[in-house]
Amino acid sequence: MGDPTVAGSMGDVQSLNRYAYSRNDPINAKDPKGLRMCSGFLFTLEIYSGAILVFSVSWFRPTSCDLDEGGGLGAGTGTREPDLRELWERWKNATPCERRTAVKYPFAAFEILELREQADTWFAEATRGMPPEEVDNTYENAVQHCYFSCLATIHLDLPIAKAFGDAHECNSEGVPENTDGSRHDLHNNDVGRTIGYNQGYDTSDNKCLKKCKASNDLRWIKGNPLP
Repeated sequence: MGDPTVAGSMGDVQSLNRYAYSRNDPINAKDPKGLRMCSGFLFTLEIYSGAILVFSVSWFRPTSCDLDEGGGLGAGTGTREPDLRELWERWKNATPCERRTAVKYPFAAFEILELREQADTWFAEATRGMPPEEVDNTYENAVQHCYFSCLATIHLDLPIAKAFGDAHECNSEGVPENTDGSRHDLHNNDVGRTIGYNQGYDTSDNKCLKKCKASNDLRWIKGNPLP
């Protein structure tokens, strides 16, 4: 067996194994030409005593695969390369719960950012013209949480969607918030996950949004609160 055309990386031990196929993850990734894993990303965080020692992101372009084959990690929404500065800012601003969840599910972390950005973009458009102090705890805010959780469920899976959704509702001390706003957000996250789960293998983002907007199960403080 000859030397690989594409060398491995010391930051990714699995890539150094010449006998491993797509980093030993043939379910989620592929490498039909034996060059490198394609159409995916590797998000690596190494933590020691609470300090970040290594923060690296490698994007695997589909150079060794046919472009129309798709598949691979992050294929659901991965349309741009990760910006390291953006990821670092997100990491710094994340709650302790979100950091722990990102380390637990490293391959989902970047896609979660994209999905959250997608929901946030809809929310910004839906609330354009509203005073900033009035956008929280509204119907639009309820749809935003539902939409994100539905997207995370159909593009990743339900446990990961729940893990990141719950982590977002933690405070700076790493403790789940016990507020009316957080209670409503968690409820609407659950509605979104249910909608996404019921879609099965249908990964239509628009269907997620339409069903969230039409759902009678959403609750928001300013108009239709939880009991």
